[in-house]
Amino acid sequence: MTLYTSDRVKKSQNNEIIMRMLLVFAIAVFGMIYERFSHGVYSNYMIYAFFIPFVLSLMPAVIHRLTGRVRISDTAKTLWDCGVAFLTVGCIFRGVLDIYGTSNAKLVLYPIIGAGLILAAIISDVVSRIAVRKDGKE
Repeated sequence: MTLYTSDRVKKSQNNEIIMRMLLVFAIAVFGMIYERFSHGVYSNYMIYAFFIPFVLSLMPAVIHRLTGRVRISDTAKTLWDCGVAFLTVGCIFRGVLDIYGTSNAKLVLYPIIGAGLILAAIISDVVSRIAVRKDGKE
């Protein structure tokens, strides 16, 4: 069976969406299990940790698959995914510490680094689009 480029791209996008759904599901299950064994102590950070990759990772992948218009550079995609990972891990870490009943001064770094990586992804994508337009016009 020969797949055309568009078929390969669609299959790759479908695989990416499935992997991102599994990631969101795994984070949600982890949060539920952790909350189950937390002896009645709950943390909204742990409960809603799955929401970050759902909104910032899965939904853009689904929208990209449905519209197919936007092509994101690999560097921007990697930076974006790293930013989402930082925000998610920071949220889980905060939830663990809330359940444990303590705090950590380094918790403030997770949202700062995560937002910085997402901002770097946006800048990287804009710069790559400008470079492509310049190359196309010359």
